[in-house]
Amino acid sequence: MSANPGEKEGLSFQAEVLSNTALNAEHLLLTLKPATSETPEKKGSVTTSGGGAASGGGLAPDAKATSIKGSVTTSGGGTASGGGLAPDAKATSIKGSVTPVAPGQFYMLQVGQSAEPLLKRPLCFFRKGEGNTLEFLYRIRGKGTQLLSQIKPGAEIDVLGPLGRAWPRPPKGKTPLIVAGGTGLASLYPLIRSLKGKAVVFYGSRCGEEILFQDELERMSAELHLATDDGTCGSKGTVMDLLGKYKLTPDHFVYTCGPEVMTRAVTKAVLGAGTTGYASLEAYMACGVGACMGCVIKTTKGYRRVCKEGPVFKLDELVFA
Repeated sequence: MSANPGEKEGLSFQAEVLSNTALNAEHLLLTLKPATSETPEKKGSVTTSGGGAASGGGLAPDAKATSIKGSVTTSGGGTASGGGLAPDAKATSIKGSVTPVAPGQFYMLQVGQSAEPLLKRPLCFFRKGEGNTLEFLYRIRGKGTQLLSQIKPGAEIDVLGPLGRAWPRPPKGKTPLIVAGGTGLASLYPLIRSLKGKAVVFYGSRCGEEILFQDELERMSAELHLATDDGTCGSKGTVMDLLGKYKLTPDHFVYTCGPEVMTRAVTKAVLGAGTTGYASLEAYMACGVGACMGCVIKTTKGYRRVCKEGPVFKLDELVFA
């Protein structure tokens, strides 16, 4: 898949934490401002980036949003407002001299203030905030993101990005249809925003508390269909239960991000309807630049790196175990 216009080489820079505010039990809003000049990341270098569980794919409902202020990438986004954040959500922003970022790309962020953990964690670009800040919706789901949630204002962290392939634009004449599960919304939100009211959106989570940014999604979407496991918001059941009631046709072009079980089901339904689309996948990453080969997945075109050839892949290229 060729790079989309606006995709640039990742930049390595330091950023000051301006705020790190909890939005709910597991999600936070982190705001960063670059503290030093940005420098192009050398291809093949593993030392300037870190790793962790990729947040480009199916993130669970305990997502966080991150905004980084400073010399970083920008493109299609809003401010860190919006209702319906789950009890565990956070956001991060980066502000300053910015390099363009496209929906679907990600950043590698240092998560601790010591040598442990050594590796950075990947977070999807969520949206552009006020004053050219960058925001990232993420969830506390392990040691790395737990440490990130504890970083205090005034601290400095290393950041690398933007990285990876972005979402392609839908073909002319096709209706974009979005399927988001949990914090998979993080990758899809800037795409929905860029489609300017043309997207039909299906979004599911565990409960109503974890349906994030509902008011904004309603304003940005042609249609918004919600589902929760417990029925406290929208239809009761999974987002796939809800999608199963909707007639997919070859006129749709589908984008999806969420847990693997959801991505697998979406892929089967979409290809069975005679259409296609793209999915953003999750994988553990060590470098984020394609050097370590730690995030390789099997596709119909051979083995591909989620951080470099992905995280966005065409649905008919995916191979599920």
